[in-house]
Amino acid sequence: MNPKRDFRHLLPLMFLALFPVIGQAQGLGYTADQMLPVRFSVQIQGPGDPILGWESITGGAQVMEMYEGAGADQFRVATTVGTYVEELTLRRPMVPQRVELEQWLTEALEGRATPRAVSRTGILPNDSYGSTIVYLEAWPVRYVFPVLAIGGTYRLFESLTVQPTRVERLGPSGGSAGGRPEPGAFLENTGFQVDGLPGDPPMIRAVSIGDLIFEMNGRTDSRTGSRTWSLGRSQVGPMTISVAAGPGTQLFNWWEQSARGREDLRDITVSVLDGENRVARSFTFRDCFPIMYDHGDFSKAKSPTKETITLSIGRVEFNG
Repeated sequence: MNPKRDFRHLLPLMFLALFPVIGQAQGLGYTADQMLPVRFSVQIQGPGDPILGWESITGGAQVMEMYEGAGADQFRVATTVGTYVEELTLRRPMVPQRVELEQWLTEALEGRATPRAVSRTGILPNDSYGSTIVYLEAWPVRYVFPVLAIGGTYRLFESLTVQPTRVERLGPSGGSAGGRPEPGAFLENTGFQVDGLPGDPPMIRAVSIGDLIFEMNGRTDSRTGSRTWSLGRSQVGPMTISVAAGPGTQLFNWWEQSARGREDLRDITVSVLDGENRVARSFTFRDCFPIMYDHGDFSKAKSPTKETITLSIGRVEFNG
């Protein structure tokens, strides 16, 4: 009696014979790398020119809001309450005279801003536009200032967080992206100046500014179940200024006067300089006063190199 023959090596051929369409999938002309965008374009659209230059975008998930309670049989029951969109954070390098974003933030500070749309479009390897995700009715929530410090040269970045209301997904437009965009004149940490401090303070080594934050008022639409938003109050700061440790006493005297109740509010302007020492971007912080003074750390092995004063900020103005 002959032993049974093993036909397992013929199974792949039998499968392709039964399902020929599988073997013809590449006839559609798509490969995995062509389907995935390798670049993207992000715009904040609204009145006036779009706000461009974003290098990263994160967040923006759509979430179903649930309520959990006990049912009649004491088992937990989940009920859908509504939906909302998580915050979306965008980050980009600073460039000189980028006023579109500053105008929107100024309008928000003055209570006259309108929500905008944030679009993210994928760009495929053949330079055609892929699908687009549009975050609609987005409000500014947080602006992060660049950190300025002497020593080392690096690109300065700013970031913006927005709160969208809803999301739409659009199919590929079929248009051409026209190749890679040329980089702009990015600002680097080549220099900065601080005006408005009392006297002639020692060399300023670093400036760190707390985020500009807008409070959001949210409510759930009873008809659609979606959460909608409106702008509330804003706050900014504090600001920390580090100076070289030395005999200068003007900043410490300012702190002492404030601690003794002698209010001395000052307007402090922080300017970012370009490679030719010209003002490229600047911010004015109104009604500043000291809330903390740090004399630096001491040890036998190392003498203090900086002293730090921390300021409360009343409000901020964007100067372009």
